[in-house]
Amino acid sequence: MCVAIIWSQNLHILVPNNQDIMIHKEPHMKYSEFSLEREIPIGKECPSSATCGAPLCPLDENIEWRIWYPDEEICKARKFQQLDWIKNQHKIRKKTRDMSCYFGPEMLKRNCIIGRGIRGLDPDLPSETEEQRIEEWLAKHPEKKGISPERREELTKRMREVRARRKRPS
Repeated sequence: MCVAIIWSQNLHILVPNNQDIMIHKEPHMKYSEFSLEREIPIGKECPSSATCGAPLCPLDENIEWRIWYPDEEICKARKFQQLDWIKNQHKIRKKTRDMSCYFGPEMLKRNCIIGRGIRGLDPDLPSETEEQRIEEWLAKHPEKKGISPERREELTKRMREVRARRKRPS
């Protein structure tokens, strides 16, 4: 599994044979301008790329190889704010206590409950165990259960009744 990690001015790419390649980014360069045999290309040019420093871009064709830390930027393009995984990034940023752990796109796309203290994966653990750790994280954070339209209607009716009782003078 390849992982691209971006810290301030450096782009770290972890390639399958566990080599860590560090590239220094010149201030005037975009990450898509790097030419390296093992580089993971960033993808299509985003219209907000001049002002956005988000490591996860919805236009990125290789987003599955990227990671995001809660203290990093989130995509600011308005047209992408309705994506569930971008909404989850905002929720995680508000709720997490540990900014040193990262989240992958598979984790961010998970429709799970994001509560206080949600924690990503520890970057200091060996990359060989990453797939296993992602599977464990996904198992600990199950999908939210859906609600049928009938049940939703029943709950809505009950809440209206409760609100009506509260408004009645005693």
